[in-house]
Amino acid sequence: MFSATCTKRGTGITIWGDEDDFRFLYDLVHKLAGDGEWTDDAKGGRTRILHSIAYEVRHAHQETRLMRPVEIASGVHVTEFGFNYSWIDLLFTLACLRFNAAYTATDEEEQTCLSRLEFWTKKALHEYDGKGAQHIETFIGPHALNVNHEWVWHFNQQIQMDYLEMNANKTRFRNIPYLLNQTEKWGPTYNNLNGKIARTAQELGCGIFEIDYTGFKDVKW
Repeated sequence: MFSATCTKRGTGITIWGDEDDFRFLYDLVHKLAGDGEWTDDAKGGRTRILHSIAYEVRHAHQETRLMRPVEIASGVHVTEFGFNYSWIDLLFTLACLRFNAAYTATDEEEQTCLSRLEFWTKKALHEYDGKGAQHIETFIGPHALNVNHEWVWHFNQQIQMDYLEMNANKTRFRNIPYLLNQTEKWGPTYNNLNGKIARTAQELGCGIFEIDYTGFKDVKW
């Protein structure tokens, strides 16, 4: 059964689970991702976001991320697998999962899996900073975050870059709602985000859908 904690510096979350948990989650993510095509539209953007967490789940299951022994009974231990994921990436991922689940036949066990991911995300948010968590958790749930925009993948990546450039502290954490509100089409900061993405494409001399986001390797968790 899943569990999660906030990371030491509050950059994101550490998700823990056993072999069965991660196998089920991996299959569910791919089911909701659909045909798996990274098309240049909202559907392709959501697929790309979902493939990102599926990649981490698979590597955790392959024992190339985090591991810890857990005592399930007196003297009986099992190995749990885990991986770190930023708050920004996770919030976009949860929104994509819920959006796609609304158009995909899912059973009770699959819905329970989604609900538990949301539950542990909220719990980890409050573990790090209850004051900030009250505002951030409003972005968890159906239609709480705009993931039906053709640039949704770019929104995720640009906001992630902006987030990671900030100092790792509670001020950065409490700025997450401001960063995410930039995705709202009629919001006051929507044009700022779109303009930043457009300028990046211009500087690189490529189209919007040709931007290759890099520079996330040295994350201080």
